[in-house]
Amino acid sequence: MRALLPLICLVVGCSGMEPYEGGGAPSAATEPTAAEPAAGAEPPTAAEPSPVEAAEVFIDVAAFEAARSAGATVLDARPGDAYEGGHVPGAFHTPWERFVDGEQTGLLSDDQARLERELGRAGVEPERPVLVYGQWQEAWGEEGRIFWMLEYFGHRDVRVLSGGVAAYEAAGHALSTEVPAPASGSFAIRPRPEVRATAEEIQQALDGGDVVILDIRTLAEYEGMTPHGSDRGGHIPAAVHFHWRDIFTDAGALLPATDVRAHFAQLGIGDDTLVITYCTGGIRSGFIYAVMRSVGYPNPRNYDGSWWEWSSRTELPVER
Repeated sequence: MRALLPLICLVVGCSGMEPYEGGGAPSAATEPTAAEPAAGAEPPTAAEPSPVEAAEVFIDVAAFEAARSAGATVLDARPGDAYEGGHVPGAFHTPWERFVDGEQTGLLSDDQARLERELGRAGVEPERPVLVYGQWQEAWGEEGRIFWMLEYFGHRDVRVLSGGVAAYEAAGHALSTEVPAPASGSFAIRPRPEVRATAEEIQQALDGGDVVILDIRTLAEYEGMTPHGSDRGGHIPAAVHFHWRDIFTDAGALLPATDVRAHFAQLGIGDDTLVITYCTGGIRSGFIYAVMRSVGYPNPRNYDGSWWEWSSRTELPVER
């Protein structure tokens, strides 16, 4: 199975206004569990060894179909009711909201048993490759969030479809409205804290000074607008701004890896830099995490709490 997946194509697209990142989590939400670090825990440092290695993340439609035909689990990460209108045959609907508790939060749920049940129903198993697709430039890069989440949970074989469902259809493949019955997979979550950041770790890392906090929202959000209901406007102190859509060409392709790395180098990011990405709810930043993994950065982390959590905690500082 793994022999099929290295057929890689880095293609992405985005332009225009940002869509709404939220949508309200279902009442039976689920989220990846991860405890907050214990008091007095050592802050993460850029020199900290990490098992994260450069990964082939994005695959083209041909490689996606080959892997799907060979039995990979397929997850549809699109928001709202897009799934009901047509999806890749056999795909399970797995919106990110299903893995959090409540609304207007990006924090993964701490109910690990519930998360494992949710993953099992979607056919996620430790030795079975997982393919994720989304709505691409039409949404928020939800497929990147699911990619990050599964890596955090400990799955080691996850790929993302370049171009999303539109690329799938453009290649001549038909969508289906048939909803598969819940699967009976079994996946034991083994959290990998080295790919996730918490608010406490960010504070500690900032005190240590050897970190780049990457705010990938719009410039207006970075400067203080709160279009998605955050309690306060602004950004995490010392965070640098990089709008996530600047990672794409006008034609809708991910920039070449050398250009991506050049952009990040201008922000002070090197191979040994600890990078913590955040946005409003850890969705757009999850996509940038996936991009950073795809071009070889060994130390990216996604802050799933992101601005919704940070702005709601009055003890945490904010800059404008």
